[in-house]
Amino acid sequence: MQGTTGTIQCAMHMTDGLMHCNPYLLEVWDKGCVALYEELGQYAERCNELFHTKFAANDYNAPGVYDYEVSCEFGEWFGRYILANNGQAPTPSEAVSKLEELAEQFFKQAEEFSNRHKEN
Repeated sequence: MQGTTGTIQCAMHMTDGLMHCNPYLLEVWDKGCVALYEELGQYAERCNELFHTKFAANDYNAPGVYDYEVSCEFGEWFGRYILANNGQAPTPSEAVSKLEELAEQFFKQAEEFSNRHKEN
């Protein structure tokens, strides 16, 4: 399993996910690019903390890249949310809940993979 190397890397991958969205995202957002990155970037530290907290609890030996499967996916979800909600960002509680959901899915898959390979 490849984890994140820090908050900045989480933020970079979140931004990458955001760029997967409709090319009109900035028009729908209508508050400027810097404000969009600031809104999204406030979750990078929590994303990094989730990885280190969950990874420290178990030493997973499983395939997967946290920043692709959690950080990037979160950024894409964030952009789709804005598009679907007329330029409004998710509330902090909605965003953190989604981030935690993605991290939980990632680590659940890693745990299931590790358990299957222990049995063999």
